[in-house]
Amino acid sequence: MPTPASGNAPLLVSWDASGSTDSDGTIVQYDWDMDNDSVFEIIDGGVSQNANYIGGGTYTVTVRVTDDDGATDEASAVCDVNDPPGG
Repeated sequence: MPTPASGNAPLLVSWDASGSTDSDGTIVQYDWDMDNDSVFEIIDGGVSQNANYIGGGTYTVTVRVTDDDGATDEASAVCDVNDPPGG
C-alpha cells in the first residue's frame, strides 16, 4: 500500500488502496487514519493519500473502505522512514 515502503527522510509516501475489492458490489468510500490514533481524519478521501515524513520512524496508516451495502473493512500498512543521512 505505501510507495515507497521505506527510505530516508524527508520521504514523500503515496498510500494507495486501489487494490481493495468488494465481491458483491462496489467500494464507495475510503476513510483514512494517517497517524495511527484510531481516528479517521480523512473521510471520503478517495483511493489514495500522500504524506511527507520529515523524521525517522515507523508510520502506520489505516484505510477503512465502505461498500454500496454499507459494509466496512479496514487494512493497515507501515512505512519505515530512516533519519536523514548525516542527521
